[in-house]
Amino acid sequence: MTGTGLGLGEILIVFLIAYVVVGPKDMKRAVRKLAGGIREIKRMGTEIKGDLNLDHELASVRNSVDSARESADRTIHAGGSTGELNRIHQEISKEYRMLEDAVHAPADEKKQEA
Repeated sequence: MTGTGLGLGEILIVFLIAYVVVGPKDMKRAVRKLAGGIREIKRMGTEIKGDLNLDHELASVRNSVDSARESADRTIHAGGSTGELNRIHQEISKEYRMLEDAVHAPADEKKQEA
């Protein structure tokens, strides 16, 4: 039994039916087209998985930045050294914007190519 749930006998039957339907001359071309389609589907799946991982990483960074902002805001409102905290807050905001730009740039490039 293969990873598809088909046994060897079932695969042979499918192959024989395809051989009869497509014919011996076109069988090689049909197999190549099928293999190319499978490769394309796998490539698309890998790309989608990478995009999902990137979205997850971005969400994690957003949470960290939001937490740092809230902490800085609480410290500022509690009477901490506002000059230093404002500088840190600005640096965090700048890094956050740069990260968002970097994450969205590849997606924008893909849209332009399409």
